[in-house]
Amino acid sequence: MTPPVAPSRAGLAAYLRKAFTYHWNLGLFAIGTVGALLSPWPDVALPLVGLLETLYLGSMVGIPKFREAIDAELHAGRPVAAETPSATLNELIGGLGIDAQKRFQALRRRCVDMQAIATDMRGADAVGDVAGSMRTSGLNQLLWGFLRLLHHQAALRKLLTSMDSADITLKQRQVTEGLTKAKASGDERLIKSHEERLATVTARLEHYDRSNKDLEFVTAELDRIEDKIQALSEMAVNQADSHGLSAQIDATAASMQATESRLSEFQSSTTVMPELLDAPAILSDDRGRLRA
Repeated sequence: MTPPVAPSRAGLAAYLRKAFTYHWNLGLFAIGTVGALLSPWPDVALPLVGLLETLYLGSMVGIPKFREAIDAELHAGRPVAAETPSATLNELIGGLGIDAQKRFQALRRRCVDMQAIATDMRGADAVGDVAGSMRTSGLNQLLWGFLRLLHHQAALRKLLTSMDSADITLKQRQVTEGLTKAKASGDERLIKSHEERLATVTARLEHYDRSNKDLEFVTAELDRIEDKIQALSEMAVNQADSHGLSAQIDATAASMQATESRLSEFQSSTTVMPELLDAPAILSDDRGRLRA
């Protein structure tokens, strides 16, 4: 199987061009330039405007989500290869149970609806809206993480269903009784055999208990993250501070990464999932009709 090719980056020039042509920046830059020219000290004011513009461009290019948004625009419309994250996305959705699929699609539709409202509110300003692209990239990452956690939940449920805790507990009691009798008889070989078996049965029971607690944890995390994604998608409609919103999205993504790390031993399929940061374009129009 041919390994997936890493997507190319738009490059520094494209990042700077997009940041400079952002409509709010163009307006403020024009106002600043005209004001500097009309001021009593244009030789001082013009370099100051240039310095502020340089600081703005540097800060925008330094934001990872801004670069991801521009990279996404670069690759928009290109055919999707068989080994891309988008192919993995449909595999993961198709591998879920019906209830989990409906839950994921309902959350995705909620985000899409909020995006539509945001576009209607911004109107013509929505064209080339870098801040909007950054928010979309962040929500894509959160939805991707939510889908992955659904698979961890499914894997844990499948594991627990395959284990009979009552049967394991019964075996533990029986082996303990056998070990007691072996010690009374003084047969070292029998004692060793029962001790090893008891260690194995006890480990199985501990694994069951730990898996059950992990299932409770991931179920609670899914509820928490679902509420957070809904709240962030609603805030993105009229959030003026895109950096503040991006910070909240990053914090939520970091907490999801920590949750995944605690559940890394459970994989629901043989599918090799891309990293959490390599989220497919779940909310883009051309990939909106995902398999349900």
